[in-house]
Amino acid sequence: MHTQEVVTPHPFVREASETSGAHLLLDTLLAHGIHVVFGLPGGTIMPLYDALGDRPSLEVVTCRHETAAMFAAMGYGRATGRAALVLVTSGPGLTNALTGLAAAACEGIPLLVVAGEISTASVGRFALQDGSPSGLDVLALTRPLTRFAARVDRPTALEPLVRRALAEASGPLSGPVFLSLPIDVARAKVRAHSLGGAIAAAPATTDRGACEVAARLLAGATRPAIVLGNGARGRGVAVQIEDLAARTNAMVTATTHGKGTFPERHPRYLGVLGFGGHARALEYLASADATLVVGSRLGDISTNGWTATLGGPLIQVDHDPTAIGRNHPTELGIVGDARTSLAAMRAALPARSMRPYPTGLVLDDDPRRTDESVPIKPQWLMATLERALPRNTIFTVDIGEHAAFAVHHLRVDGPERFHMFAGLGSMGSGLCAAMGFKVAHPTTPVVAICGDGGLAMHAGELLTCAENGINVTFVVLNDGRYRMVDAGLEHIFGRRSPGLPAHVADLASLARACGAIGVTVDAPSDLDSRRLSALLSIQRPVVLDVRIDPSEHLSVQTRLASLKHFSEEGGR
Repeated sequence: MHTQEVVTPHPFVREASETSGAHLLLDTLLAHGIHVVFGLPGGTIMPLYDALGDRPSLEVVTCRHETAAMFAAMGYGRATGRAALVLVTSGPGLTNALTGLAAAACEGIPLLVVAGEISTASVGRFALQDGSPSGLDVLALTRPLTRFAARVDRPTALEPLVRRALAEASGPLSGPVFLSLPIDVARAKVRAHSLGGAIAAAPATTDRGACEVAARLLAGATRPAIVLGNGARGRGVAVQIEDLAARTNAMVTATTHGKGTFPERHPRYLGVLGFGGHARALEYLASADATLVVGSRLGDISTNGWTATLGGPLIQVDHDPTAIGRNHPTELGIVGDARTSLAAMRAALPARSMRPYPTGLVLDDDPRRTDESVPIKPQWLMATLERALPRNTIFTVDIGEHAAFAVHHLRVDGPERFHMFAGLGSMGSGLCAAMGFKVAHPTTPVVAICGDGGLAMHAGELLTCAENGINVTFVVLNDGRYRMVDAGLEHIFGRRSPGLPAHVADLASLARACGAIGVTVDAPSDLDSRRLSALLSIQRPVVLDVRIDPSEHLSVQTRLASLKHFSEEGGR
């Protein structure tokens, strides 16, 4: 009789086991800390939806539109810093997701999109929704919008491609990634083996010498300024900025995209630069004798069509080297992470007491913030939300005229409290992102400020919220118009275009029909602090249908002014 030798496996080697490609993909994502899935089912992505039934630790949020699923995943990614998974089917499922891919790319938000694909045997045979180069060529569509895009041609390549995609999504230049998964690959049996080592892009190193020069330039100035963009949202950055400002006697502003990155009640804060911004911020920056820009590309929205003056010398810190010096001449450019670069600047400066500085942002002198006339003034509404809602409320703001009022009149005190996806400027982005924030922070109040136009585009997501217990409060500024478009036409061309919306819909009734709480707010007396608190305590999604004054508009001072500049001068 022969004695069988027993081989003990190496402790770091996983015993090979047979599973499906779909299960292997989900297991790989779980191993990398991904626990939430947004998406919409369809034919070619069905194997993954079936496999989700065997992985109950993955939370699944099925939306009513792929664009909404992408925006919700963006909210979750911004809230947690981790990639979310989005599942879409082939053909229109993928093309509907492209707007969200573009928005995530503009924001640098990590997320993984997996699109179903026809079987490999059907490629090039005029199959419905063929995404190969013989059909839609989905890789050609997605590569300009992603950090990484690939097709999974065989089951054995699945785990390495998923790991590579996740590494690219969360790398130094973070953003969305894409995998095309043929249905036969998702259903095929595959042996899962251990994959050792790390697949990751190296982060940019901090140039301490350059940071010391930057610190000296700020310390030697008499009117230094700090401008914070979206890239200054990292954890702990606001504290470092506060200390750096104190040591250099600098005043602080934020771009529209960076609103919330610095406490807006702080005496050193002057307000927002750009769309919906504040005159005092512009005035101070124009006379500054040294300006530090952290995490801003200084693009159109941030500078009112590049019309803002930034006093120099200009120091620009950004993790993306292609952003430095693109829009304003830079005396000193520093490629690196905001937190480590700022820490190096602080280390180069001695602690010192603050000299007297100007008063920070003042809003209370605007009489419309206390004007309780009817129809409701948007300025009054924002002041009421700021006063009545808890300080830890997370605000997401959609794109439209209402955003200018929120940027200008709603003060927040932390980078996690205000989010407006201004990179692409897509209507619906703030409304749907609120779902992702609420999934990430279920016990924190999440309020989405949007217009009736944005809600009309994604009203089906009220059903998503009601079905999944995603208890967002939607504050809808309802005037029955595309107010920014109307104001722009009147401001630039002198008249309103025919055929534009003019009907004020009963959005509260729509909300109730979807299973949410719907409340019509016709007058300021309908929305006092006690009622707002009571509505927030209801564990249901809530829609506040606020009938606002359609004659009020703020964007003519910023965004529409820059559009008129483009129209008359051809831009820069």
